[in-house]
Amino acid sequence: MYNELNQQLQEYEREFDNDKEATLIKIVDLYEKIIGTDYHDIADSIYLWVYENANEQILDYIISKENSGYDDMIKMLKDRLGHIN
Repeated sequence: MYNELNQQLQEYEREFDNDKEATLIKIVDLYEKIIGTDYHDIADSIYLWVYENANEQILDYIISKENSGYDDMIKMLKDRLGHIN
């Protein structure tokens, strides 16, 4: 499973410049598959992609997933995007 998820992330990284927002949504969705695993390198890569590239729409998308596994990512994005709460 690790290799498949890692290959999927690499594919998304290659297609990122073609459609940034759609690809970032795919990357966020991939994160959901690794929540609770020990694939920390993939999780860290995804976290960095989101940190560097997410906007308000991506934040709203993550919040709409209503998955507590995203709580740290949501907090990080709110801080980065200048949300008060």
